[in-house]
Amino acid sequence: MLSQSEVIKLLNEHNIRAKKRFGQNFLIDKNINKIILKEIDLNKRDMVIEVGAGFGGLACLMAEMAGRVFAVELDRKLAGILREKLSAFNNAKVIEGDFLEFDLKKVIRGSFNKKIKVIGNLPYYISSPVVFRLIEYKAIIKTALIMVQKEVARRFVACPGGKERGILSCLLSYYGKSRIVKYVSKNSFYPRPKVDSALVRIDFFKQSPFKVSNEGLFKKVVEGAFSKRRKNILNSLSSCSGLKLNKPELFSILEELKIDFRTRAEQLEAEELAEIANLIVKKGVS
Repeated sequence: MLSQSEVIKLLNEHNIRAKKRFGQNFLIDKNINKIILKEIDLNKRDMVIEVGAGFGGLACLMAEMAGRVFAVELDRKLAGILREKLSAFNNAKVIEGDFLEFDLKKVIRGSFNKKIKVIGNLPYYISSPVVFRLIEYKAIIKTALIMVQKEVARRFVACPGGKERGILSCLLSYYGKSRIVKYVSKNSFYPRPKVDSALVRIDFFKQSPFKVSNEGLFKKVVEGAFSKRRKNILNSLSSCSGLKLNKPELFSILEELKIDFRTRAEQLEAEELAEIANLIVKKGVS
């Protein structure tokens, strides 16, 4: 764990400027790192991937605790520093590049048979894409612990009924259990960002608590439902080109499920949207 003075020293020594386009805000609060390590609960049987490993302060600590550590870093200069710092650990590997472009199954091939854990301090512009990526690889991920902007975190964990409810919070409630572990002050980072952050934990289910007969169609229903947030569920889904449902067909489905056609997407449970998708499959109308 590096202090602010240590981060500044390293930046100066290596002629590095924190890049806004990479969302480089380095964590300098030792207490937050302790919370992260306690929450992720590593042991020698674990394999962990850190997205945006920075100067490697956390990666080094995890290398002492875990069986295998992959430190992912997009910035070329930081990746070079990481290689030097992690060279003392034979269980750590630096991967230079964009996490969103990796095939995680190829990265971890031959390392472990167990599911992996993922940690990341994510800039705003890739927060949602990274979570979609984690969902894509849910079969090999046990837990993800990610730092995101506070308002983004609230959207990820939003329950039905609120304006923060959206596609990702709905999908995450199907694929796993999500919660905010702790809100983190902007003063915990250097350079200091403009807004506070939050540490979000996602534990992926081995099996979802409710059934989806066609996962691809379920995703289309969720995306269609939230594509026109101001419209009711009947209008938003009937106008979704990916579903090809006319209003009478959709009205019949909603009526059979006892879902009020005037309801908006954010008011519905993920399970109710799954029931819509399942009935579409059963009736063969899409």
